[in-house]
Amino acid sequence: SGEAGEVGELREALAAEQRRTRALAAELKKHRELLVKNSVEAEVEEECIINKLNKKLQQLVLEKERLALEVEREEELISNTLQKQLAQLRKDKVDLENQMEQEQECMVNKLQRQVAILEKQKEELATKRRDDAKRLVGFLEGCVTDCAAANAP
Repeated sequence: SGEAGEVGELREALAAEQRRTRALAAELKKHRELLVKNSVEAEVEEECIINKLNKKLQQLVLEKERLALEVEREEELISNTLQKQLAQLRKDKVDLENQMEQEQECMVNKLQRQVAILEKQKEELATKRRDDAKRLVGFLEGCVTDCAAANAP
């Protein structure tokens, strides 16, 4: 009967241990299922975040490319504008140089004509002075002759 009591106690302890083991196994299964569920949810959420980030990255890459093209177009426009302005400035410079050359040539021609006129006037004045001097000498010689004849006895 001592042995039977001990066996009963052991059976009870075994049954309690089996109940505890089943409860722990059920709890472990529950935790594993929860872990799998959480892992799946985390994986889905990660996938969603990765997709959003990839989409955002693609948008940023496209925006960067668009901005690069826009900057390139603007640089080309500025370059073309500056080249046109430079070409216009060069043309204006040539035009001004030509205009200045024509004006200088016109002024030189005008001054040469004025010099020629002045030289002719100078020559005419010199000729007139010589003629006037000859007439004066002739007149004075005539006066001297007349005075000599009038004073002669």
